Amino acid sequence: MFDRPWTETTRESYRESSERQSSDGGGLIRSIRSVLRPRRGAVEARVFVLGTVGTAAVTERLRAVLERRGYAARSVRIDGDDPTLDNRDERGAVDFLLVDAHGDGEAVGRARDMLGPPDVAVVTAAGSDGTATRGPGRGDVVRSIASAVPAGAHVVNAEGTPAVRRYLARAIERRGATISHVGAHDADAPGAELGSAIDGALAALEEAPMPDEEREALAASSRPEWIDLPAGQCYDALGVTDAVAIERLRHALCSDGEPVELVVVTDGRRRDVAATLANYASECHERRTVPTVYAIGPLAEQFADRCAAPTVEYGPDAAGETVLDEALAAGPTLVTGVEETPAGSAIANAIAGRIQRSGTPKIG
Repeated sequence: MFDRPWTETTRESYRESSERQSSDGGGLIRSIRSVLRPRRGAVEARVFVLGTVGTAAVTERLRAVLERRGYAARSVRIDGDDPTLDNRDERGAVDFLLVDAHGDGEAVGRARDMLGPPDVAVVTAAGSDGTATRGPGRGDVVRSIASAVPAGAHVVNAEGTPAVRRYLARAIERRGATISHVGAHDADAPGAELGSAIDGALAALEEAPMPDEEREALAASSRPEWIDLPAGQCYDALGVTDAVAIERLRHALCSDGEPVELVVVTDGRRRDVAATLANYASECHERRTVPTVYAIGPLAEQFADRCAAPTVEYGPDAAGETVLDEALAAGPTLVTGVEETPAGSAIANAIAGRIQRSGTPKIG
């Protein structure tokens, strides 16, 4: 396929690594290793996908492209303390191991300990995200990503901000790694960096890019569009906690600068996310782009105390329908914050229920 500049993981190296792990109590680590154990030869390449937004989409699409080309590709998601392996029932040789590590330096460290260092690291975006280990600021995120790259790896960077590109280039070179920058996108095309990241990763693996029609379909699916509900217009961005990505969405949805109502879902385990989104909402209110914020979840009160924008507080047991309807009554509504929590599920179910009743097939 191509000459690999990295060390292969053989049966012998796997056995030695497993013996070292035997005393650490890491049952989950051993379980994942047992599934990924190469039966013939080695893992061709380990690809880590890093960033504050789009890592899951890039990982899934890259795996699909490689599998269509006949390769055995597996993916692992490092989220919080628990790594998640897709399709645990699969066994056999692994050509490409894809790791969705988000932008968390600690998560990358866990992935390296479990699975070996990355040969290729793909950076989707480097915005301001409260989930970053080193802090919620954009500089903290960029430093966290740069520190995750080992010597000898190659970085494919799809983050387009010139200052971030310059910093990453210097930081990556100091670590003895190489970097290539891909893509050129603007605020009117949130998600455009994902196609660039996938094609850049394929190029690093000496594979052909995606077909034009697939790239165009991916770009089209990334363009945000309001959904018309009976009570008003809504866009569901639950799960997006990157302030830069949220601002790009808002700008794309409201290119003429129209104000939007903002629903923020908080989670007691993600205080940094609440702080990041409170700062973002405050900045938007100063620019008169967000008149009112509707905060739901266990940190709604703390969010309101920090946020300079007028904030309506709802406790963790508030009905999602009530929150959504009050926001929609005031104007077009952008929903963001932490998903897969009771409050997040309440909002998501409220949106889904109104879509079903209105006959609208999808969001965005």
